Amino acid sequence: MKNIFKKTILCVLSAVMLASSLAGCGTKTGDDSVVEVEFYSTTKEADEASYNIYTKYFTEFEEYYKTAFPDEKPVKVTPNYYGYNPSDYAAMAVGGQLATFYHVPLTEAKGIMEAGYAKDITPWMEKYGYLEGMDEKIRKNIEKDGKIYMLPFNVYSVGIAVNLELFEQAGYIEADGTPHQPATFDELAQMAATIREKTGKAGFATPTINNQGGWRFTPVAWNFGVEFMKQDADGKWQATFNSPEAVNALQWLKDLKWKHNALPENVLLDGGKIDSSFGAGEVAMVYAAPDGIATYISAGMNKDNIGFIQLPAGPERHVTLIGGAYYVFNENATDEQVEAAFRYLDFIGEGRVLNDETKEKMREGLQAKADKGELIGALPASPYTDNDPKRAYEIKLYTEDFLNVDVNHVKLYNDQSNIEWQQEEPVEAQALYAVLDNAVQAVLTDENADCAKLIEEAYLNFQGTLDLANNG
Repeated sequence: MKNIFKKTILCVLSAVMLASSLAGCGTKTGDDSVVEVEFYSTTKEADEASYNIYTKYFTEFEEYYKTAFPDEKPVKVTPNYYGYNPSDYAAMAVGGQLATFYHVPLTEAKGIMEAGYAKDITPWMEKYGYLEGMDEKIRKNIEKDGKIYMLPFNVYSVGIAVNLELFEQAGYIEADGTPHQPATFDELAQMAATIREKTGKAGFATPTINNQGGWRFTPVAWNFGVEFMKQDADGKWQATFNSPEAVNALQWLKDLKWKHNALPENVLLDGGKIDSSFGAGEVAMVYAAPDGIATYISAGMNKDNIGFIQLPAGPERHVTLIGGAYYVFNENATDEQVEAAFRYLDFIGEGRVLNDETKEKMREGLQAKADKGELIGALPASPYTDNDPKRAYEIKLYTEDFLNVDVNHVKLYNDQSNIEWQQEEPVEAQALYAVLDNAVQAVLTDENADCAKLIEEAYLNFQGTLDLANNG
């Protein structure tokens, strides 16, 4: 991953040189009498409701800071609209154009830490209670050499969204409204086939293009026992998925199309088209996480027709993909700026403090979702265990105070105690998805496609990518 960042820097060197004269922590006025910080916001055009909330928080935080810390410099907050983009990130990092703190996908943590673009925030993570109650599955991914560089704030766990009306027509709804949970991938395939037979609608849909096919295939393969790569004693990465387990996983996907007739007629789809089809009632089951529910509702689906279940278990494991985002602090951020940022997170209710004020802000956030007609009841995953006081309060808000659907529709997904979590593959993940895309598309468009040959081709092509990275 470090090699990837080095190569990106070379590609954007001219942009970096243009930006280098502006080095520092975001735009500065040079006023040493205040602590200048840039916090993420959104534009009014993109999301007016969120924009208004951010603007309100920034103004209130500046006033709060003067009162709460009268012997310290006041804070001046500037909104920052940067959204992480791997194509320009290195240029912005080297050119000093990153905000005081910003967020990146979980998958980027390793590369950013190795490239040295993140500040060591261990003292503040300890001081502000972020390490207490943190799930070890998360903590191990934010450390390097015993120091912490990432602050987890948003986590999702992949499950399956289901159309409850189609489930009911096919006989897969329990008397109490709970959708049936397939225990295995074979059972999921059979359910998808039955739904097609009884309703005429596609029983299942998965993306196949734009690297999304490979991305969605990886957790299926994990459940079949596939290990995609290993790092050898010299630190070099080797592909390891030319295996019977990978062939079996690909055969399962092929059978969905040719044996079970469970997929949409058009199989060359991205996630957006699948979300629209699901929202329109044309598909019974899709890979999903709770943060995608608003998309289905926007496409016309009634929130009371949406259910959530877990991924089933495979022959070897019961595991799902987790993703989300981390906050990263600019490597050049001053201690004063980091201190202000951690205080800001406490102030807006995203920190570890749980009091009347933070509870109210948490409630405000869910009320905004409720006002937009979103489904509340499917629990977002969390970096913290259910025993953590703040996580326990969050669970109460979602499953009691703001619950606006039958909890039985989502309870099977909400209980994550019996399923493993795994992050995306550690290096060259997009290249892996690209070669797997080819295999996925081949088995869904050609009934005579050879799964073993396709896996071998994907393995060889991906090893070529790893060889370049290993020797970069």
